[in-house]
Amino acid sequence: MLTGTSLAEAIAITKRLLGVLDELRFISAGRSFAASASIGAALIDGQLSAEDILAQADSACYLAKASGRNGFEIFKNDSREIHTLIREAGWSILIKDALRDRRFELWLQPIRPLRKQIHLYFESLVKMRDREGNLIMPAAFLPAAERFGSMQKLDQLVIENAVALLKMHSRLSLSINLSAKTLNAPGLADFVEESFGPAGVAPSRASFEITETAVIQNLDQARDIILRIRGLGCRFALDDFGCGASSLSYLKDLPVDILKIDGSFIQGIATDPISRALVKSINEIAHVLGKQTVAEYVVNAEVLRVVEDLGIDYAQGYHICAPSPPSAFFPEARGVE
Repeated sequence: MLTGTSLAEAIAITKRLLGVLDELRFISAGRSFAASASIGAALIDGQLSAEDILAQADSACYLAKASGRNGFEIFKNDSREIHTLIREAGWSILIKDALRDRRFELWLQPIRPLRKQIHLYFESLVKMRDREGNLIMPAAFLPAAERFGSMQKLDQLVIENAVALLKMHSRLSLSINLSAKTLNAPGLADFVEESFGPAGVAPSRASFEITETAVIQNLDQARDIILRIRGLGCRFALDDFGCGASSLSYLKDLPVDILKIDGSFIQGIATDPISRALVKSINEIAHVLGKQTVAEYVVNAEVLRVVEDLGIDYAQGYHICAPSPPSAFFPEARGVE
């Protein structure tokens, strides 16, 4: 608590604290460690209770962490970022309750082959039910799950549910999304092996979708984990390919089997010659590297026609089929949704 202090003085004191901590080094078990801090501050104006002021400072501190750590934020009532954080913090509690009650379910969207030699498979998409049974779309809760540390548990639950679906329907093949947090966490390969082995489900019926962001956080570690899981028989797909500036720089050495071409290129491919040229190049490079391609966000028949003409291997999007519960495709899958 800083009494009799102006905002400018509070900021100056905060910066000095950060500077002192940034220079701090300490030794533990023969190793040297650095220290840092994230600081949130709120103004005491006599209008709010102590609890409300502490909550404001706590929200500002979370925002400082989310902005890269080793910094500070002052609570501002009109801050869009602060209100987003508060909203996501509320979602965090709902997510933890839903994980405990296992109120997450998988919906499926077909990934349709455009050549005779390859086979249909499905992407699994996680959705949440609230206590009243209403369905909640992933865009509402996934940002909070990522920010507040629930993503790894959610990914594990998705893998467990996916294995249950694969066990129920012998002709089903699934693609499962993995977050950056899960891909870079120790124990992922062991968890995958322990999930598929006892269930008697062949890992070759599953693929995992990862994003460029997830890979580049720790490229060497991600490569090792991917190789180990591929050694079990699973495949890997690089999702949203083309939207990252460094995609081509490491693609040659990245052990993925499928490139999912980002929908921002696919949606306008029928009318935009630049998008068409980019997709054509990505598809050709992928095939030279021995990888298959998926066109995401196929929104109409004209887009599908261009995608087929370019020789892309698979198509996915609402024109092909909207995401639906497993029972819409496999009636015997009721009860595992």
